[in-house]
Amino acid sequence: MAITNARIIGLDDDTVTIRYQQRKSPRPRTSRIASQEFLRRFLQHVLPKGFHKVRYFGLWHPTNRNLAAAARLMLGLDHPAATVGDAVGPDAKPVAGGLGSAPASACPHCRIGHLVLIGRLTPRNPMGP
Repeated sequence: MAITNARIIGLDDDTVTIRYQQRKSPRPRTSRIASQEFLRRFLQHVLPKGFHKVRYFGLWHPTNRNLAAAARLMLGLDHPAATVGDAVGPDAKPVAGGLGSAPASACPHCRIGHLVLIGRLTPRNPMGP
C-alpha cells in the first residue's frame, strides 16, 4: 500500500496534507503537497492489472525463506561459478542429477553439442530487502 488513510491529515481543492516520519527522527512531520503531485507519487505504487507484488509472493514470501534457500542450494547458486575451461574437454565427468552418462560439456536436454560455462548470473541480494 502506498499510503494509509490515517496518514492523510487534510484535503482541499489544491493541496493534500500528509503525515510522515523521517528515518533518523522519531518525531512525526507534516507536508503539504499539490494534489497533482500527490496523485503522481501515489500512482507510482499501483501495479498494472495482472501483476503481483513480487516481494510478498511465492518463494519471496517471508514464511518461505527456507524453501528459497533450498531452491538456491539445489540450483547451485550458493557455490562459486566455474571458469570457462572447467567443464570442457574429452575427459569431462558425468552430469550430476541423474542425467545418465552425458559429459558435463554436453547439452543436458539433447546430450549432443558442447556447452561452455562462461559464468553464473546470481542476484546481488538473494534473500530480498
